[in-house]
Amino acid sequence: MRLKNNMISQNNIEKVRNLYLIKKLFEKSVSSLYTNDSTLIELKMEQASQARIFYYMQRDIDNLNEYKILREYDLDCEYNHLGYGKKTTLRKPKGSRPDIILHKRKRKDNLLVIEIKINKSAENDIIKLEDYTNQDGDYCYLLGILLIIKKQKPEFIYFVNGALIKMENS
Repeated sequence: MRLKNNMISQNNIEKVRNLYLIKKLFEKSVSSLYTNDSTLIELKMEQASQARIFYYMQRDIDNLNEYKILREYDLDCEYNHLGYGKKTTLRKPKGSRPDIILHKRKRKDNLLVIEIKINKSAENDIIKLEDYTNQDGDYCYLLGILLIIKKQKPEFIYFVNGALIKMENS
């Protein structure tokens, strides 16, 4: 019995470590967007900003040893499948397409789901992130992030276990 408890504890420690590593990777990528691609922000180009964040994330996963544990996962944009079926949730039965995800394709091994907004209502995205991070749901993402791109600095809203949580920015 004692060994089992230690294994659960170690698993939880690993999840927390991954959560902060993923959070750090994303915040670093958003910082790169603000430093290198401020024109996209000024022009309120949401999809182009999303693509640049994706690029910075993939670059760092591929090239920095700090993130090598994430190399076994797939980073995808606008991914709308659950295995071979359509990605849906209880509150989004017609389908849903997250902006960026870090996951293992065709498996229920999901680390990160991201929604990005520039000057738009985020109500719909909050519902999606609650559903995607719900550990009793179909996806069980470890971390959900809503990024609201603002002119001066970004706003990060985090979701764990189907709920909005408070996390300090790195």
